[in-house]
Amino acid sequence: MTDWKDQARADRLRFDMVSPTNIDAVYGELTGVVLHDSSITCGYYTDTRTAGTLTVRGDGWRRGSLVRVTHTAPGWRNVIGTYIVGNDDGERVHGSWEQRLELRSILHGLSTDRLTGPFTVARGGYALAAIKKLLASRGRRAVYSRPTDHRYGSAKVYPTGEAVLSVLFDLCAASGNRLDVDGRGRVTVGRYVRPASKTPKLTVDLADPRGTVDGGVSLHTNYLEMPTNAVVSYRDGYGDDAREIRATATVAKGSHASRGARGYTVTEYRELTEMSPKTWGEAQKRADRLLRDGSRELVEWTLTTRYLPLWEGDMVTLSVPDGRYKGKRKCLVKSADIDLGTMAMKVVLKETASGDEED
Repeated sequence: MTDWKDQARADRLRFDMVSPTNIDAVYGELTGVVLHDSSITCGYYTDTRTAGTLTVRGDGWRRGSLVRVTHTAPGWRNVIGTYIVGNDDGERVHGSWEQRLELRSILHGLSTDRLTGPFTVARGGYALAAIKKLLASRGRRAVYSRPTDHRYGSAKVYPTGEAVLSVLFDLCAASGNRLDVDGRGRVTVGRYVRPASKTPKLTVDLADPRGTVDGGVSLHTNYLEMPTNAVVSYRDGYGDDAREIRATATVAKGSHASRGARGYTVTEYRELTEMSPKTWGEAQKRADRLLRDGSRELVEWTLTTRYLPLWEGDMVTLSVPDGRYKGKRKCLVKSADIDLGTMAMKVVLKETASGDEED
């Protein structure tokens, strides 16, 4: 077992060049990486999930290869990511060349790839089969983790020019799956699980004298920005004959977001382009939902720690010893930025009680 609180532990990184057509084939080690000028980042709500930059000194970089980053510590080995290099601009400094490699995830490669003809899921067809077909046509390895499926009652056509990644996201949304990428560069498709239903991997205790948190912790909350009311508007028809269907939902008088408690009003306004059925009752349901969603307090914590085995989508328990938010807070790792020179990790944690944008 790795002691992640050991501030004297030896963290090591290895960078390998990998075949762009066979992610199991390694060309060799990439040497000359300037660690203090290199970093890796990941984000749960970003489309491509992970990215990074590497500064490489010398001529060790084999153009066109993928880059795989592996982290080791006593009792630990983990492949952080396998990346496409989207840019390798360089400059000559003090008599030698330095290249700035822009690392992009495998999903980024699917965002720059567009359909060269319509892609159709026939009536009665399944989303999961379409996902597998599309990934296979792009030569992408994939891992499926308890995926769910969806059968289409009518044909679904994606037009020429649509980004492949956009099509995959739509198919995953229809079938209740989440699209991601693993450290070895394989696309992952798995049943979407709400963060609030996941089990935390570890606890970060702000009061632990042997804890890993370096310096202060910052808190962001939208408590004072939460809506007083929500208004939904839909125009049925065009021109002078159009009629407006409008509904309003308002917080209770005793709420902290009410005008009486706060002294001002915050209105969440949504103008709809589509609504079915086209009734006031439907508009009211949507206004109620808009107010309900806006009334969940968004609470996020930002802290810097020595590297921990965390990645976007992981869950942690944040133990806060004092203050208004004292207690054990269940949080999603929303994003993480790793400085490869110091192995310092800036982490943004979002409380699961704040809801999930993907719900």
